Amino acid sequence: MSVASRPFHLELDPTAIVRAIDTAVVASTEVVNFHFSNLDKADLTQRDEADVRVRFRGVDLTPEQRRAMHENWLLARAIQNSFEPCATVLSLLTSLRLW
Repeated sequence: MSVASRPFHLELDPTAIVRAIDTAVVASTEVVNFHFSNLDKADLTQRDEADVRVRFRGVDLTPEQRRAMHENWLLARAIQNSFEPCATVLSLLTSLRLW
């Protein structure tokens, strides 16, 4: 028994795509700015010993190295979050073989 193929219609609203990307960029920027401001006030001379069930030990870091680690992680996460909407749209378009 064969399955009859049906026509498929996809309409992309460029404004909605841009709005989703813009929202991600604005949110990422706000989070990065907030955390960078708080990093300036933080005591980074030692690891944060929050009450957690699992601990991983690494090399001892200087406050400058710890600040750089936090900044790099935040920026990487912000960039990832900003590009995810783009990647989703491109993945969808690629899977549909529209070009």
